[in-house]
Amino acid sequence: ALEPPVLPPPNRASANTSPKERPKDDPSTGWVKWAVAHEELAHATRAEAGSAGDYPARDDVTAFAERYDGVVRVSLDDPGTASTWSEGWFELRFPEATCTSHAEMTVESDRDAYRVGIDLVVSEDGVERWRRRWDRTFPRDLQ
Repeated sequence: ALEPPVLPPPNRASANTSPKERPKDDPSTGWVKWAVAHEELAHATRAEAGSAGDYPARDDVTAFAERYDGVVRVSLDDPGTASTWSEGWFELRFPEATCTSHAEMTVESDRDAYRVGIDLVVSEDGVERWRRRWDRTFPRDLQ
């Protein structure tokens, strides 16, 4: 792209709606979410964020859509006990093919370690072409 894209403002009418409730082929331009919740019984705090957009082809830029969603949670009694879940979905629509990637990641921690899991799926015209999973555990080393 030679020029930075000019993006439309968020569609406030669809704000604060979970992307899980939207079909993956209709991310709805301008969708944005941000929320913080205090879980009184679990004595934890949770933050949720997400956004999505669908952009038509313009000049030399192909049409694309994207969606991101995530949740972070931390214990108020033990800040070392935390977790996060995130998801990203990206689609490029060329005249010859539509290519999509979908990734999910989880990170959990306790006083001793971080445990990370990542799943990635890549498809072309709705047919899965590649899949991979990563699982790793990292010691906290007094962090």
